[in-house]
Amino acid sequence: MNKVIYENEQADLEISFSLNGSSVQVSIKPWETAIETLRNKLGLKGVKEGCGIGECGACTIILDGRAVNGCLILAAQLDGRTVETAEGLGVNGALNYLQKSLSR
Repeated sequence: MNKVIYENEQADLEISFSLNGSSVQVSIKPWETAIETLRNKLGLKGVKEGCGIGECGACTIILDGRAVNGCLILAAQLDGRTVETAEGLGVNGALNYLQKSLSR
């Protein structure tokens, strides 16, 4: 007999990664996207969902030095990797040129 597993019955996963130069550990659901975790669990609002299909670039994050669409990456894929977001661009509390242009 097959058992049906509902979303709320699935176990959380524990992942850890480097985020904007700091180590973080977070509990996620297996189906969560990177932007859901970054925005909703870690409070980083610089990552936004625009189109949800990887076309607009509003969700762009830097993953191991490469720009990727956060809406197309599962949060589980961040485990053990290096992630940078718009919030991590500044140096010593000063806004970087990209942050300044986005704040207008």
